[in-house]
Amino acid sequence: MLNTSSFIVGVTWGTAVALLLKGAYSFVKFEWPDKYFHPNDFVSITVSRRWWSFVVFRTAPVFFAVTLAVHGSRQMRASDRAAVLAFCLVYWFSTFFVAALRARNAWSAQIRFQFLLMSSAAFLVTCLASWLLRDWTWWLAPDVSSLASNIWGTLLALLLGKGAYDVLRARPAHETLRNQALRKVDSELLALIYQSDHPNPRALEAIVLAEAIQRPPWARWVEDKLPGSLTRGALQVKSDGPLSDEEALRLFLERDRIAREKAGIDGSDVNALFSLHNTDYNFVEMCRIMYD
Repeated sequence: MLNTSSFIVGVTWGTAVALLLKGAYSFVKFEWPDKYFHPNDFVSITVSRRWWSFVVFRTAPVFFAVTLAVHGSRQMRASDRAAVLAFCLVYWFSTFFVAALRARNAWSAQIRFQFLLMSSAAFLVTCLASWLLRDWTWWLAPDVSSLASNIWGTLLALLLGKGAYDVLRARPAHETLRNQALRKVDSELLALIYQSDHPNPRALEAIVLAEAIQRPPWARWVEDKLPGSLTRGALQVKSDGPLSDEEALRLFLERDRIAREKAGIDGSDVNALFSLHNTDYNFVEMCRIMYD
């Protein structure tokens, strides 16, 4: 029979670990893919660059958090099952609650919830894997009592971690961003851009390169597989189905010409051209980096 105090301590500990992990993710302020990131945001650029880095970012902390929930509760002679159950429920529901609060528009809400559904599947698999491996992962969990007693050492570790994160987040990456983007864009698409009738092909190229960083090929592949995606392709244009690069460019040029004529924008005002495609400040800044 489950001891009531053991259950309560387990639930409390699991809840604390879930909130700690949620706080860590909030501190990182990684809100891609529903928000564009700034060209100086080295962490977001690195995490989103490849599918496996995104998966590791979303699953590795969860694995260690579940391990901490399990072995921390055991150290306190509490129910590890209650701790893991509380962790999963609190983290999962708080994630969707925060997502609902942060959704700015229909596009943001749809992208966020699509990726959240995939993340939820990865979250559950990671939790299950951590639980099944619990008898072999005890060495990964710190001594909970020592963390509580050595509060100054814990605070110092947190401060050092914050300092390292701030350095990474502010690392200038402008000189490499364009090269990274060029490797993600088909050379034939770039050739078509300069053969098009757009008044400023360099600005159009900058938009494509900025989208290549903000929406790398693997993310666009996922968008094509998800039902109801609002924007698709190398130029992130609205479409009911997958688009080739040539189709995306054709649609973009048609809609861009109409929008430019309506707004009275010519090819000389590059910032206006960037904003016409996407008004997001971070996206415009990324375009400017690619244009310079």
